[in-house]
Amino acid sequence: MTDNCVWYVSYGTNMLKERFMVYINGGKFRGNGKGKDNTAYPGCTVKLPPLANKPFLLPYELYYGKTSKTWNNSGVAFIDADKPGITLGRAYLITEEQFAEIQEQEGSTWYNRIVEIAKDPYGVPYRTITGMNRHQNNKCNDSYTDVMFEGLCETYYPHLTYSRFHRLMRELIKHLGKPYASSIRSNGNGPDAFDCVWFVGWVFRESGVDNILKRYALPSLDKAFTKVGIVEIKHEGDPHSNEIGSVRIDDITKGNWPNRLVAIGRNSA
Repeated sequence: MTDNCVWYVSYGTNMLKERFMVYINGGKFRGNGKGKDNTAYPGCTVKLPPLANKPFLLPYELYYGKTSKTWNNSGVAFIDADKPGITLGRAYLITEEQFAEIQEQEGSTWYNRIVEIAKDPYGVPYRTITGMNRHQNNKCNDSYTDVMFEGLCETYYPHLTYSRFHRLMRELIKHLGKPYASSIRSNGNGPDAFDCVWFVGWVFRESGVDNILKRYALPSLDKAFTKVGIVEIKHEGDPHSNEIGSVRIDDITKGNWPNRLVAIGRNSA
């Protein structure tokens, strides 16, 4: 069934399935086509939807570069395949021919490097596309970011409405890089430094998505979440803070996390 198939690992706006399917079926995404002429995408020769899709963490750094007419001259997402990092992505199981045609539609001069990341248990490769060399940085605009966040919500947090997820992510991103400080010393409750529990509470409260947390004191925060098994988390690839030194996004299936993680939960409200 998976003969002649590949996992296309998307990042950026293609994590949103509605956006990705434009490359399969052709047409425009919410009225937006390609380039300054706003032409429709041709789509793939065989308009077969993906056989499967799932969250996938790319082990590379994400950045924004080039100048896209489609996105009002703002930057678009690329990965630096020569620089380790963590990028949230979504893998679609498609045919080899579709993968080649998607690369062409993305712009084979911009996305002219195919990166094979790994293979699944059946030997089907996970592949993504990016630039052969790192492009000059260029900030993406809010429209691009909004579609990215919508795709992230759909891929990683389908139980949340998009508006709730968007507010949570906006607040979380503000604090990346801030130092860890124990709440015992009374300086880990934000906003300059955080203890783990206070950080979760702060993000939910300041984003206005704290209705479920209001019913619980912070020491009983675990009651606000549905317990999730570590095996499931490994499958989903959820991002979490890992390093004691600062607030960061990391892969909890690697490093010391598997030995130290006791339980994890999902806000299901």
